[in-house]
Amino acid sequence: MGDRGGAIREFGEAVRLDPTLFAAHDQLGSALQAAGDLNGAQESFVKAILADPDHGNRIAYANLGRLVGTRMDRANAEAFYKNTIKTGTRAGRVAFLQALAASLATSKQDYEGALEAVRSARKLDSNNASLWVLDSVLLRITHKIDAAIDAARHAIGIAADSPAGHCQLGFGLLEQGEFDAAVKSFKTGHELGTAAKWNQPTDAWLARAEQYAEIHEDLDSALEGGSWPTDLAEAQALAYVCARTKRWGSAAEVYKSLIANPQTEAAARDAARYEAACMAARAGTEIGSDEDPHQAKPGSQAGWRALALEWLKHELDLARNALPTAAKPEAIQSRVRRWKTDPDLEGIRDRNRVQRLPLEERQALASFWKDLLS
Repeated sequence: MGDRGGAIREFGEAVRLDPTLFAAHDQLGSALQAAGDLNGAQESFVKAILADPDHGNRIAYANLGRLVGTRMDRANAEAFYKNTIKTGTRAGRVAFLQALAASLATSKQDYEGALEAVRSARKLDSNNASLWVLDSVLLRITHKIDAAIDAARHAIGIAADSPAGHCQLGFGLLEQGEFDAAVKSFKTGHELGTAAKWNQPTDAWLARAEQYAEIHEDLDSALEGGSWPTDLAEAQALAYVCARTKRWGSAAEVYKSLIANPQTEAAARDAARYEAACMAARAGTEIGSDEDPHQAKPGSQAGWRALALEWLKHELDLARNALPTAAKPEAIQSRVRRWKTDPDLEGIRDRNRVQRLPLEERQALASFWKDLLS
């Protein structure tokens, strides 16, 4: 971890002797942040920027953006930007906004706020490929898959040698069920990333895409056999391919079999249950692909809806029981909050769609979502 106290004293003395040393202010800010003095860190990062506004120390801007995103909500971060950063250099403002976006997304799961920050940065630098890559990531997280693919392609158009752009395109194509095209994108991303010594698991991403493509190639015969995987990873892979090709019934059957299997360990059931609920909700409220041999007919979907609700209740109980002793309770709370926007659950969450269901189901679902919000 290093001698934080010594670093604070050393850089503090440096800026006392020469307040124009923006790099020393920046290093002092990093040392103070590591020591938990966030107010002092923020003050030092601001001083680093003000010490040399023409140079526009991008590292200090980025450090400040990350810190602000961690400490402040979207509204306060926006006010801070307007009051403190907006008069800085263009490169500095871009660095601040890009770091702010990443911080809002990772520390607060405020993806819409992060997208706003990215868009503001793009207005300043529309030819910055890394901004388009970050935009693609955030759009995919918020289930805007077409827009995520467009953003990744825009990044590639700016920087054809961007491994991140090609890999983000691959992730988007996977979500659309275009498995062979995704493999091609990941291969390019892996080759570029390897050449550039990019520190990301591109080999694992490529292997996973190839696995999905292989499953998809033989999907129909696998589903007609009705023999479901008993291994969690294999079940998740098969269910993923089923879901991305709108075979909701088969995806739900995969998870139902895994959870019901007495040989399945409790940890595996817990790992599968939320996605199982999502697939059951889809199977219980939508008509998927005609090629799905396990597609539920409109008159027989109630069972899947009941299972979806049962599994969600179980998940909510587990989350509440884990909160008191959780090292990061905010992560659990954020995960549960995402249920309110997950498109897989829309059929049993959206008021207009729920109103079409029988009275008893409407009441049970209304009670669950009210309980979730409390």
